[in-house]
Amino acid sequence: MKLFKICIILVLCFATKLSFSQNTKVDSLLRIYKSHKEVDTSYLNTIYAIVYSYQNNDPDTSIYYANQLIKFAKQLNNKAQEGRATMMIGVAYNFKGDYKKAQEFISKAFNLLDKTKQNLYLGHCYYNQSNLLLNTFKYDAALASLKNAEKIFISLGRKEGIAACYANYAVLCHKTNKIDDALGYYLKSLKVREEIKDMKGVANCYINIGILYSDKSSFPKSLDSYFKALKIVEKLNDKRGIGDCLSSIGNLYTQMSNLDKAIEYHNKALKIREEIGHKKGLVGSYQNLGIINRKLKKFDTSIEYYLKVIKLSEEIGYLSDLGSCYMNIGNIFADRGMNDKAIEYYLKAVRTNREYFSSEALEITFGNMANLFNETGNYKMAIAYCDSALALSKEIGDIDGERLAYIDLSDAYSKLKNYKNAYEYHVKYTALTDSIFNNENSKQLGDLKTQFEVDKKEVELKAKAQAEQEKLKAIATEEKKRQTIVTYSIIVVLIIVIVFSALLLKRFRLTNKQKEIIEIKSKQTEEQKHIIEEKHKEITDSINYAERIQRSFLATKELLDENLKDYFVFFQPKDVVSGDFYYASKLSNGNFALITADSTGHGVPGAIMSLLNITSVETALKDGFTEPSVIFNDTRKTIIERLKKDGSPDGGKDGMDASLIILNPKKTKLKYAAANNPIWIIRNKEIIELAPDKMPIGKHDKDTVPFTEHEFDLQKGDLIYTLTDGMPDQFGGLKGKKFMYKQLKQLLISITHESMENQRQFLVVALNAWKGNLEQVDDITLIGIRI
Repeated sequence: MKLFKICIILVLCFATKLSFSQNTKVDSLLRIYKSHKEVDTSYLNTIYAIVYSYQNNDPDTSIYYANQLIKFAKQLNNKAQEGRATMMIGVAYNFKGDYKKAQEFISKAFNLLDKTKQNLYLGHCYYNQSNLLLNTFKYDAALASLKNAEKIFISLGRKEGIAACYANYAVLCHKTNKIDDALGYYLKSLKVREEIKDMKGVANCYINIGILYSDKSSFPKSLDSYFKALKIVEKLNDKRGIGDCLSSIGNLYTQMSNLDKAIEYHNKALKIREEIGHKKGLVGSYQNLGIINRKLKKFDTSIEYYLKVIKLSEEIGYLSDLGSCYMNIGNIFADRGMNDKAIEYYLKAVRTNREYFSSEALEITFGNMANLFNETGNYKMAIAYCDSALALSKEIGDIDGERLAYIDLSDAYSKLKNYKNAYEYHVKYTALTDSIFNNENSKQLGDLKTQFEVDKKEVELKAKAQAEQEKLKAIATEEKKRQTIVTYSIIVVLIIVIVFSALLLKRFRLTNKQKEIIEIKSKQTEEQKHIIEEKHKEITDSINYAERIQRSFLATKELLDENLKDYFVFFQPKDVVSGDFYYASKLSNGNFALITADSTGHGVPGAIMSLLNITSVETALKDGFTEPSVIFNDTRKTIIERLKKDGSPDGGKDGMDASLIILNPKKTKLKYAAANNPIWIIRNKEIIELAPDKMPIGKHDKDTVPFTEHEFDLQKGDLIYTLTDGMPDQFGGLKGKKFMYKQLKQLLISITHESMENQRQFLVVALNAWKGNLEQVDDITLIGIRI
């Protein structure tokens, strides 16, 4: 239900965009644009009309022409045109769901327009800024922007702007659950639009009023509003508006659980939107049909529709809904018990929602993941995602989301037998439930089932009556058209036969010429393609072969199993081959040594460096050294000697950061040396950090200073972690910041009671959720050992 609410809010934001008059078709505008020889104010206005024409269906093309407008406006030193073109780029990015760039360009527009006396453009800028702020849940700021826009439009007597502001006030009220106030503002907007005879605007108002009535479960009033809108757009022959009305009626039937009627109306909307190429509308139709087919348990069909949404959204650059699609696919896999696939798509949703700042969709995704982990018995992960959902619900003011997070947390803690926390969260859940569903609401809910059935019947009767009227009207229209069509068809057919014959002869000659050219070019292209594929295969095979060679140098599973027993290795190179490595050996005195290292560089250069570092360590061990500091000192000496001839003026300054731990057979003593890389020991849920020497193993201004050797007494149950800096340095999260050592420590402490293999899985999930769509910045190695 919450996802349905998101879709409705998106419809509201889309439907209340400020409307400007546009009498010239795009093709005509483009002809003027291409043929115009002089850059003047008229030319700038033509380009602006093109920008606006593409705004809602092809934002990338809109951005292209807006940049052209900026270029020509600068030639004329026309700050007003430059400012509103910059504003339109912000509007396009807002439409695409890239709110960060939208804010950037709208702010630039303000800076430009403040220097002009074009108050109308400033009014538009404030209005579009309010749209952006509504989309990013900054309601107080959105209200301030709306007031500024309204003030300007009133001073200029621009009634279309005033009506648009009223509509956005309504959106703000709707988002903050003030439904009656939202209705009031839409009625005010409706009145103004009727005064200025903006019939498309009137239809939009009726659609949004219908949405609000459906939220109040006043289904007959909702349907009545939709049909009023439909009557207007049919009279205007506004195909896009007809599609929007039919889609809204379909959503109403979905809400009433009359899924057959819902599919009927959504298919009608889909057909019209395909006919006119309304790609943004098609995204909405596919989403709605995906929702309905999931309700009907037609899971494969539902996924097909969501995949269409993803493909089309990427094609038109409208990416803010992708997270919801991935989440819905995850829900379907969860319904089918395919939990691994569900988690895969939930994580895609998390990454996408973070990238496009879709906070409410992100909150719902976290909630769904928490539910899945609760159902599969992974209660600690459930708690982690509940905490994330709770934080977001508080941030965006979603009280119902906060309430649901509390009950999920209570359930998870109860299953873990942590009854104190379970009770505290249940108390919070009950308190919020009582505040939402007070006594008056409880009485209304008690009557709701009866009222729902009455309203449902009334809606069905109205729909049947409307359908009969449409049928009679269609029959009369068709009969009239039929006579006209017969007469004209005969004339047209004769003309077509003559023209077609001439074209066919010309086309036959041209085709023969083109065929010869295509055959030549096709042969050349196929040869080039073959060469490229061969080169790509050679490179890929070489890198894969290098990876197999590098793996042969790493510590084997058999050696680690024999000497460590209970452990995990989390090793994730940035590329196929790695600068990170882990190496182990049985020493001559019977002790066991384990090195975790980060060589200079990553990828192929890092891999070559790692092999040099490993062979340098092996040289020290073959010489019989058994103390960690001595092994590091000798390894450093070998690395420096080997890199003296690298061709650089000072000799090679490469090497590695590493930690070396040596365990006695009974694992009661730990000897270690560390170069920049720390070693952590967790005992009784507290971290003991074994600090490293602040110098690398390689050429350095301290390369004559010996490494420090330490000894530590171990206890049964101690957890030892050795690591490189790859995971702490990974960028991600909502603000694109580093994961950091502090957060990694907290995560490790929270999972100490898990098995070592489960700990590794927790780390993988946490990293992927944090990283999102960002690139992995470095090789990652983290090894855990339980004593």
